[in-house]
Amino acid sequence: MRGRGGLASRAACLSSSLAPVRLHRDLLNWGAPAGSGFTAIYSTGYAFAALKADGSISAWGDSRYGGSGAPAGSGFTAIYSTEQAFAALKEDGSISAWGDSSRGGSGAPTGSGFTAIYSTNTAFAALKADGSISGWGDSSRRENSFSER
Repeated sequence: MRGRGGLASRAACLSSSLAPVRLHRDLLNWGAPAGSGFTAIYSTGYAFAALKADGSISAWGDSRYGGSGAPAGSGFTAIYSTEQAFAALKEDGSISAWGDSSRGGSGAPTGSGFTAIYSTNTAFAALKADGSISGWGDSSRRENSFSER
């Protein structure tokens, strides 16, 4: 993508803003963390989360939508989002979630061995290497707290 600020390799957008990653991996967005090494950006309705090459995560925006509370440390490989929460998958297959608890920001399954996460607007589902599925998020739509094999 090309814009007034130069060439960007990826972008994420909210209803009211855009956050592209330049080719040299710094972020172009008000409130974005300083520095470089970012490889991807994800968004909820009013927050962003950015993944760095070392697997660490930075988040900013409305805290009710996951703009704060990102997990510390490194080794994360991907971030997923609902409209108000984020979930991050770590190299060992463990999951961390943050944001609105009724939209998947809490209640993520414990343990390791998860290989993928999928999301709707209000819930997450995680696939484990053994073929089992765990879900969490909005209970009013029966999208959370199930585990089947």
